[in-house]
Amino acid sequence: HGFGEYDRAYRRRQTAGLVNAAWRFVGVSPAVKQYLLDCRCGFTEQNTVAITNAIDLVQAEALQLSREQSRAELGLSSDVRLIGALGRLVPVKGHVYLVQAFACLATKHPSAQLAIIGAGREEKRLQQEI
Repeated sequence: HGFGEYDRAYRRRQTAGLVNAAWRFVGVSPAVKQYLLDCRCGFTEQNTVAITNAIDLVQAEALQLSREQSRAELGLSSDVRLIGALGRLVPVKGHVYLVQAFACLATKHPSAQLAIIGAGREEKRLQQEI
């Protein structure tokens, strides 16, 4: 469902050879749908749709904590400059690069802190990098 899945010519040829009128495709965002269409290997406006992650925004907003409550939950002081990421801890998300970039930034901005919230197979690698 991500970008780059069809960058290789053999993947596009394989897809073009397999797709028939019964096939349907879903991009997890309008941008992913457009990427699929741009591959020109069987993805069309008729067989490809975009959906966003199924998030109930009203419920999500109701569950959010205030800035002060969030910082208290994370153990952060109110004067900290917070940089963060929320999501699955998988290689494609690039959290390791965020950690590396933050290491450079932290020396210039000692009041900055990095918060990464999530779970996944990259968790141990990120802890080692930190």
